[in-house]
Amino acid sequence: MNKNLMGMIGGLSMVVISVLAFVWLWSQTRVVAVDSGMVMDNLQPVDVQSLENSTKELIEGLENNAGMPIPVPIDKMGRDNPFANY
Repeated sequence: MNKNLMGMIGGLSMVVISVLAFVWLWSQTRVVAVDSGMVMDNLQPVDVQSLENSTKELIEGLENNAGMPIPVPIDKMGRDNPFANY
């Protein structure tokens, strides 16, 4: 047998082994039936007012730095137009 034939046989056997392993793993999984009605019964409506109050308490002491200007670096800048010719 030459080197190309051995490579083809090895590659083909790896593909077959991979497919068989995938099929075996796929067949071993169990399907779990979930009753979605039970989940729907246990949900409580969200109290929006308490969420607003807790959010206000969390962000009350923070400082908003969004208005601060970000300086543009001058050195080590890239090209202005990356699509322009050299």
